[in-house]
Amino acid sequence: MFLLVVAGASAQVGERDDQTGPQPITSPKAALERALAYTGLEQTMDTSGIKAEQVAKLVIAKDSTTPFFSEMIDGQEVWCVTFPDVKLDLEGWYPSVIANQCPKTFEVLIEPTTGALLRVLAWCETGRSDMRLEPPADYAEESIRWSGDVYDDVVAKPPQVSLFEALGAAVLSSPVTAKELHAVCVLYTEGGRKDCPVWAITGRDVPIIELGGPFGNDPENRLKRPKRGRTRSLIDATDGSFIQAVSRPLLFPPDSTK
Repeated sequence: MFLLVVAGASAQVGERDDQTGPQPITSPKAALERALAYTGLEQTMDTSGIKAEQVAKLVIAKDSTTPFFSEMIDGQEVWCVTFPDVKLDLEGWYPSVIANQCPKTFEVLIEPTTGALLRVLAWCETGRSDMRLEPPADYAEESIRWSGDVYDDVVAKPPQVSLFEALGAAVLSSPVTAKELHAVCVLYTEGGRKDCPVWAITGRDVPIIELGGPFGNDPENRLKRPKRGRTRSLIDATDGSFIQAVSRPLLFPPDSTK
C-alpha cells in the first residue's frame, strides 16, 4: 500500500491488482493512481507527498516517434502524469552506480476513456542535448518488423509485472545509465507467442550489444562498429522473464542532434 495526498487530503490507494481493467480516468487522482499501477514507481520513490493536481494534467499530446501507436497518441487529449527526479533503485547494479545516476523525469501518458497506458518516456537532462533525434515512428516500425516482431495493441489494464519490475530484467537497455528510456506495454506476437502482454523498453545512448550484425566479427570491422546506440528489450509482463533484446546504432538522422 502507498499513500497519496490529493488536494490537501490524504487518500488510500489500493494495491496495483485493484486496477483490474479498462476504466475511464476522470480526475487527476485517478490518473495518478493509474500511472502508478502501470509503472510501480512507488517501489523506487517516495509517493507519500505527491499532490495529484500538480503532477497529472489533461493535455493535447504530441508524438511522432512511438512505433505502431503514434497516431493513437498524437493530437489526442490524454492524461500526462509527470514524476520528476526519479532514481531507479534496481537490484544487480553496483551501489555506486545507483547512487551517482542522473535522476530521470518520467512522463506517463494515459488514455482518458479506457485508462490504457499509451507511452512512458523518461529522460535525464545531463547530456541529452548531444543525442541524435529519435527516429520517426514509421522508421522504428520497419526496424521492429525486420526483427520479426508485431505489436498488436496497447495493454488496456495494468499487467502483473509493473514497468519498474520489468526494468530490473531489461539490463541490456541500461535503464539506470541510459540518457532516455521509452516504454510501452503491448500485446505482442512472435513465434509461439500470440497477444502476450509485453513491456518493450528502449534505452537510448547505451552500449551496443555486440552480436555480429552488419559489422560482423571481422577485426577491422569491429573498429567501425558504433559503440553506443539504442537497445530495445522485451520483457514478459505476466512473469517478468526476459524475451530478447535488439541493438541499433543512433544513425537517424545522420546529421542532426537533439
